[in-house]
Amino acid sequence: MWWLTELDALLQCPRCAGALSVEEMTDDGQGLIRCAKAECGLSYPVIDGIPRFLLGEERKSFVQLHWHRLTAGAKRALSLEYGEAVQWEGQKITMRSYDFQHRNLYELAYSDPKVAEKTLATVGKTFRLLYPAGNLKHRKLALEVGVGIGGMLKNLSLHAGPDTRIVGVDLTSSLDFAARQFTREELATRVLLVQASVFDLPLRPGIADFVLSHGVLHHTPDPQRAFDECAARVAPGGEIHVWVYGDRFRSSHPTLYRMSCAFRDWHSRLSPALLWKLCAVYAVGSRAVAPLARPIFPYRFPVRKLRRFWMDNLLNPYNHVYNREELLRWSRPDLAGFDVESTGGAWTIHATRPASAAEAA
Repeated sequence: MWWLTELDALLQCPRCAGALSVEEMTDDGQGLIRCAKAECGLSYPVIDGIPRFLLGEERKSFVQLHWHRLTAGAKRALSLEYGEAVQWEGQKITMRSYDFQHRNLYELAYSDPKVAEKTLATVGKTFRLLYPAGNLKHRKLALEVGVGIGGMLKNLSLHAGPDTRIVGVDLTSSLDFAARQFTREELATRVLLVQASVFDLPLRPGIADFVLSHGVLHHTPDPQRAFDECAARVAPGGEIHVWVYGDRFRSSHPTLYRMSCAFRDWHSRLSPALLWKLCAVYAVGSRAVAPLARPIFPYRFPVRKLRRFWMDNLLNPYNHVYNREELLRWSRPDLAGFDVESTGGAWTIHATRPASAAEAA
C-alpha cells in the first residue's frame, strides 16, 4: 500500500495532529495505526486497506458495528479504551442511515457490470459538466471528501494523470463499496480510501492540489465549517470545487419548506429499513399525484427512482439549502477567484489557492 511509505507527509492524528506510526499491518490490509504522541496515543484500525480515523460517537458506533472485523491487536488496543463489552445507544444518524443507503444504492447501480457501466457514464457526464477535468492531468494529489460508493471518485481518477495520487474520504463504511470501483493494483499503488469525519480530517493541511466535494457538505451539521476543513487541505497553486443544494424550493414555498424540514426530522429517526419501506409507499403516491403537484414537485421519475429520491431526502436530518449570497460569505482570505456558479437549481463553488498563499487564516 503506497500510502504507508508516505504516512508522515500525508496523514496525521485527527485528534491532536500528531505523527502516526504503524503498529501492525498484514499483506491483505488489516492492521492498526497509532498516534506517536505519548499524551494522545489514540489507535486507529485499518480494515481492508482503509484506515478508519473516527472520533467521538462515530468512533463508538464504528467499533460496535465492526468489532468482528478488527485484528487481534486492534481489539486489544480498543479494549483498553472501551472495554470488550461494546454496547452503545444512539448511533450517529448519518452513519447508520448512509451505511444502509449506500449498500442499497450499490446493489441497484453497480452490482451488475452492464448497469455499473451506465451508472459510471452518467456520473461522468455530471463530473465533466461541473468540474474542470482537464486540470487534473497535471495534479499531484486529488482529494474527494464524501465519496459514498465511489462513482465520482472513479471518474476523478479516470480524468487524472497517471501519476496523480487519489484520496477519498467518507464518514461511513460505504468506502467498502467504493473500494470495489478500483483494482487491487490501483489501491496498492495510487488510491487511498480513508474513513473519517470532515470535521476531523486526518489529512495534513495543504496536501491536495485538487479538492472536490459533491453533494455532501449540505448533509453535515455545519456546512461552512466543513467547507473550511476542505479548503485547509488545498495546496498552494491548487483548487477546490464544491457542489451544494440551492434554495429554490425554500424561497418559492417557505411554508412548505418548513413543513418538509419537520417531516424529514421525524423520518430520519426511523430505522433505515423501515424508512426504505415507507419510501416505497411515498414513491407510488407521489407518482400518482405528480400531475397535480407539478408546480412544486417538477420531477418526472419512475417509481423506482422516486423511492430513492424520497430515501435520499428523508434519511438525514441535515439538509441545508443556500442562495448565492449566503455561499459568497464562505469566501476565505487564502482563496482567490471565489465563484458561486448556478447549476440547475444547485450551486457549485470554485476557488483556487494562490501559489504564494500562506497557511489558512
